[in-house]
Amino acid sequence: MVHSISHRIYRRVRQLTRLPPEALRSLLPSFSQFGEDHAMLRLLRPQPQGTFVDVGANDPLEGSNTAFLYSLGWSGLAIDPNPQFAAKFRKARPRDTYLTMGVAETPSTLTYYEFEYDKFNTFSEERANLIAADGNPLKGQHAVECRSLRDIVGEHLPGRHVDLLSVDCEGLDLEVLRSAGLDDMRPTVLIVEDFEGFRGFQAGRREGALDEFLRGAGYLPVCQLAWSAIYVAQDWRRLPQGAFRFPEEMGYLP
Repeated sequence: MVHSISHRIYRRVRQLTRLPPEALRSLLPSFSQFGEDHAMLRLLRPQPQGTFVDVGANDPLEGSNTAFLYSLGWSGLAIDPNPQFAAKFRKARPRDTYLTMGVAETPSTLTYYEFEYDKFNTFSEERANLIAADGNPLKGQHAVECRSLRDIVGEHLPGRHVDLLSVDCEGLDLEVLRSAGLDDMRPTVLIVEDFEGFRGFQAGRREGALDEFLRGAGYLPVCQLAWSAIYVAQDWRRLPQGAFRFPEEMGYLP
């Protein structure tokens, strides 16, 4: 479904114009909240096939960092504690595996806080209290089984390199990254939500526990889009190639 929508638009516009393919790609729809998918298109040049892991996936289309990649031919894991998106993923993105579960550093049962606006849903009690205090009443809460991302990926994507890891977990993004085992899984590109890092960016500096953790793991930022940041592995040249065609001549890559 996603693939057909994007390519129908692409073919129709190309029929009506004489724009080159590179220019036409900028007219394709962006599904991401802050244009993260188009930033990847411009900066990292994703190719027709690749593997992603989307933690905190939410809707398969609206606000998705991986829907555009799916339209190119990618596939992978979508993980979210909200069961209402399972049927939507099966319909819109049948190549993906959708897992209704949580992610934590160790196997555990965590309380999941739900709001009317489901993109606010979180495992973080502190984050839930802040959201509620901002005029968004809590809809409910329930217990959810959680596993480490390392174990989840090992079970569902055995032997496959993760080209892109997207993490949007409303306050627990660092815990998810710690559970991944980045030395072993070693995704080439990361998209992460980092409110603390964004505040530092606004103040003219990089700061925050998440940024410090990723730099320590060998990842450097290449783009900041509101509170979403894109990181690339410093050792990307030794990782499996083919999912991206990095423009090394541009000078912003590690």
